[in-house]
Amino acid sequence: MKVLNWSVLKNGFGVCVEPSDNVHLLKDSLDLIELIALDFHNFDDGRGYSQAHLLNRWGYTGEIIGINAHIDQLQFMIRSGVTSYRLQEQYKEYDESDYADGFSICYQSAA
Repeated sequence: MKVLNWSVLKNGFGVCVEPSDNVHLLKDSLDLIELIALDFHNFDDGRGYSQAHLLNRWGYTGEIIGINAHIDQLQFMIRSGVTSYRLQEQYKEYDESDYADGFSICYQSAA
């Protein structure tokens, strides 16, 4: 994990979390963190969804941003508790609403 020098932060700080990072290390400091960026660069790696779910379950109220995301990951990121996202550059011309609206019927509950 690395601390971010994020220009949008007001008084707190942000943390960038890689899929292999242990988010349990953040659990006792969540009230001090304004933004948590989860890296979704690897399409085959679903650990970011679990990390977002855990952060929400622990009562984190700051922004959880999915970074380096593939467009096909949007509906899953949103369902797991990601509050905003930054897509990879290759998707800048795509209509995100087709991918972010999610499924019409879901079998599991969401964050």
